[in-house]
Amino acid sequence: MTELIVADDEKNIRAGLLKILSESFPGQLRIREAKNGEEALALAQDCPADIVITDIRMPKLDGVALMRALSAFANPPSIIVLSGYDDFSYAREAIRSGARAYILKPVDRNELISVVALAAADCERRRKSAVENALSRIAREGRIPGDLDCGIPVSGGDFRYVFSFARPDATVPGTAQPDEAARYPATVAASSARTRLLDRIEALPFCYIVERSPVAVGCILDSSAATRFASELSALPVVSGASKSFRNLSFLRTARKQAQIAACGYFFNTSVALFEYDNTEQDSRESLLDEALRKLSSLIPSGKAEAAADLMRNILDFSPIPAAGQSRRLWMIHEYLTSSIVGRYWDHSEKDMYFTLKTLMAGNLFGFASLDEYCSAAADLVYYIASRFHSRQAEYPFISEALAYIEEHCTEDINMTVVANHVSVNYSWFSEKFKEQTGVNFNEYLKRLRIAEAKRLLGKGCYKVYEVSSLSGFGDVKHFMKTFKEETGCSPGEYRRLYLD
Repeated sequence: MTELIVADDEKNIRAGLLKILSESFPGQLRIREAKNGEEALALAQDCPADIVITDIRMPKLDGVALMRALSAFANPPSIIVLSGYDDFSYAREAIRSGARAYILKPVDRNELISVVALAAADCERRRKSAVENALSRIAREGRIPGDLDCGIPVSGGDFRYVFSFARPDATVPGTAQPDEAARYPATVAASSARTRLLDRIEALPFCYIVERSPVAVGCILDSSAATRFASELSALPVVSGASKSFRNLSFLRTARKQAQIAACGYFFNTSVALFEYDNTEQDSRESLLDEALRKLSSLIPSGKAEAAADLMRNILDFSPIPAAGQSRRLWMIHEYLTSSIVGRYWDHSEKDMYFTLKTLMAGNLFGFASLDEYCSAAADLVYYIASRFHSRQAEYPFISEALAYIEEHCTEDINMTVVANHVSVNYSWFSEKFKEQTGVNFNEYLKRLRIAEAKRLLGKGCYKVYEVSSLSGFGDVKHFMKTFKEETGCSPGEYRRLYLD
């Protein structure tokens, strides 16, 4: 419902406007009246208005003063000015005060309807954008912030999160492609597919777009709309993954994860357009994957580039994995690569454009045409990171030795003094060179390792929070919970639920 205020000191004019608007927008507008600017301002302060139609000349507070006061609101309404004066000075003041339109009296019915319709559509776009921004925040943080107030209409119904991306083999519709498409066919085709996807999504009765990228879209749909959307997918060069149904916004982050895991099914079956999330139970292979990823983390700082790349290729070998668990495994590997490995060395890569490019490419999982292409890029990235450490060993061999020691003992009670003594280097010199070579100070590096270990333990689902705190090297559980939330945006308990759902 759009909130509208009509402010005019002439009762007959107000009555005429109300009649036109009520007949033209049945059930769409909640209209309130004010006989002067002062009353209109009080109404807007009591309950914010989306649209204000105001006369210029009114007692107590004229239209110009009212517009200036309304423009100071946190969310100012759209203002439509009515005037019996065809005077440029009035129009200029209205424009300066942010008026959307300036209509001369006597009011033309069609002109009024057209202007109000445009203003109402703009209000709806702004309202929907605010909701989508709030939903994006919830999806990122995994919880509903206490300061959130945007009237999100997601409660009491069944909703699903749908993540869609342009098929890497998509082509641009039509026979004649523009020059850009000829030079960059994949990029243009993906962009075209995304545009067509957005057109379809926005036409659905209930849809909020939560995430956007150049080639992908994540949105919330009610269950009936999701079913209708699925039936239309065959006409689009896109692949989609759908979460299980949910009723509460606190489940949004988990639903997003489920949809992305489901979408990973494309890499194992390119003939399917829509993948449903399958809540497959964890099996013993996940513990083996866990061990392999930990070994990979230890190999990289040792500078053993070939061994690290070979291990990454072995980790990405899906041939022994049951089909039901392949999508989840791929998502887990990609998450570990982008957060635990790349995230650990990102601070030191600011001046290395080659590393940045490789990271951006490997980080866009759904931009790869095939699983083999992704595996090659991931192994190449791991090789490059490890080779950077190898190239530094000649000048500062003690740094690689220190990193290997930290990786092995990060869950123990160690500090920079212990590590500096282990590699027989002066404390101050070690501190300086450690930050120079890793991009972060010792405490930050150690904290990241411990957070990664805490995530691993929480993902197992068999440890209590205080046990995870102790086993990951934090010790004090209050310090652990505070640090974990600062680093991840959610509490350990919330993270565990997200990971296991």
